[in-house]
Amino acid sequence: MGASPQALGSGIAAGAIAGLAAITPASGYVPVWASLLIGAAAGLCCYSAVQLKYRLHYDDALDVVGVHMVGGALGVVLTGVFASLAVNAAGVAGDGCSSDASVSWPAPDFSTRSS
Repeated sequence: MGASPQALGSGIAAGAIAGLAAITPASGYVPVWASLLIGAAAGLCCYSAVQLKYRLHYDDALDVVGVHMVGGALGVVLTGVFASLAVNAAGVAGDGCSSDASVSWPAPDFSTRSS
């Protein structure tokens, strides 16, 4: 016996929202092929996170944790992996694990602190 049309529709909607939650942080920094990979990874990870709620018995009626939190966190991490200067020249190229010594946060200047 298959799923009801309502369950199928809500599953499709949750999958679309998972993909959107994952690609939003990366939208201005990754190429199209990377956005497709991020969306596919989000679908798998978010589905697994939603299924995990049945094992851990926590209350998440609208699958907010499994879809928004997991999808958003995955998107943030994968932005660093797939970021490209070809997409946004003002950004920093992401290669997943190394850092560029020419790009750093400015050191705070405490000499101007008032007493």
